[in-house]
Amino acid sequence: MVAQGPPGAQDHERDIGGEKRARTVIYLVSSPQPRVGKTLVARLFLDFLIGTSRNPVLFDTNCFEPTLASLFPERSVVVDLASVRGQMDLFDPLVEADGRPKVVDLWHGAYGRFFKQAEEFGFFKEAAARGIQPVIALLTDERDQFADELEKRRSMWQDAKIVLVDDVGAVRTVGARPPYPLYHAIEIPELDPMVRRAIEETGWVSYRMVSRPQADDATELELRSRALLEPVFWDIERLDLKLALEQSPSIP
Repeated sequence: MVAQGPPGAQDHERDIGGEKRARTVIYLVSSPQPRVGKTLVARLFLDFLIGTSRNPVLFDTNCFEPTLASLFPERSVVVDLASVRGQMDLFDPLVEADGRPKVVDLWHGAYGRFFKQAEEFGFFKEAAARGIQPVIALLTDERDQFADELEKRRSMWQDAKIVLVDDVGAVRTVGARPPYPLYHAIEIPELDPMVRRAIEETGWVSYRMVSRPQADDATELELRSRALLEPVFWDIERLDLKLALEQSPSIP
C-alpha cells in the first residue's frame, strides 16, 4: 500500500539534536461487543492527547454512524474496512512513524475484519520495525468474551501491550481476569447524565478543565467532571508515561 498519511502528520515530528525522532503510539480501542463504551473510551484518549498538545488523529471505523468523527471533523478520518480504499486510509497512516498519536475507534462491526486484515498485512510486525507502538485497549463485557479475545490478541502479537478497560457505567462485568499480569488497566466510573452528555455530544475537551487548578467560580459541570474524570485521566497519564519511558533511549 502507498502511504498517504493523515492530514498534518508531518507537523508533530520532533527535531532533537538535529535528528528527527518521533514517538508514535496507536491506541486501538476495541471490543467485539456493542454498547460496552468503546466510543467513550476513545473520546477520553483523544481528550488527553488534545489537552497535552499531541495533535492526535482519530480513525472512526463506523462509516454508518461516525459519532466521534462528527465532533472532531478537522482531525478525523472515517474509514470503511470493507473497501480497499478504506483499508488504505487506515493502515497506510498507521505505519507512518510521524510522531503523531493515533486513536482508532474500532466499531464492533469492524473488529474481526480489522484484526484479520492486520494479520494479512503484517501490520504489527511493520509497526515494530518502524518503532511504532500499538496499544490494544480492550473493553470488558458482561459475557466475559473479552477474556477469549485477550488470548487471541496475545497469540497473534507476542509483544502485545493490552490495556483492559472497565466502563462501569456501560456494563457489569462478571469478573473474569487473565491469570497473567496485564500491561495496564483503566476503570471508567459511572458518569452522571450531565457529564456523559457533555462528552458524547460536544467538542468540549474535558482534560483541559480537569488538569488546571480549580477555579472558585467553577460550574456544576466542572465540579462533577473533575470528581469523576480526574482518576481516569490519571490512569491514562500513567499509561502514557510508561510507554514514554519504555521508548526512551537508554542513557549510557
